[in-house]
Amino acid sequence: GGQIELVIFSCMFEIEIVALDVVRDVFDVYGSSSSYKRRIFVIYDGIHYDALAFTYDKGLPEEMDMTIFSSNDDVAFQRAVTLCSMLHKERAYTDTSNFTLRCVDCKIGLVGAGEAQCHAKETGHSNFEEYR
Repeated sequence: GGQIELVIFSCMFEIEIVALDVVRDVFDVYGSSSSYKRRIFVIYDGIHYDALAFTYDKGLPEEMDMTIFSSNDDVAFQRAVTLCSMLHKERAYTDTSNFTLRCVDCKIGLVGAGEAQCHAKETGHSNFEEYR
């Protein structure tokens, strides 16, 4: 999800948005045909999107992080794509259709959001934790 919102935000703010999907190790570019001069990156981890910020010195305050780039900045683009691939290889994402959950209330093991939703409907339980 989120593609429609990214299209809207790209148009509203007149900015190219590169959405990096860590789950599938792919990216989509919104606003690329509009010749926007600025670009941002967001990373999707299977649950939500986070803005990508580049820092040049860990000692600097977060306000100094770079979050808006030129749409011609191929170095930033390549670094973002490389980061996405690294996170994918490290499995730093949540695969909601295949992740393993445990009901905290009754300790039963479940696979995927679908099984958790069915279990919640059947039992009224709503506390789940992910485990690997």
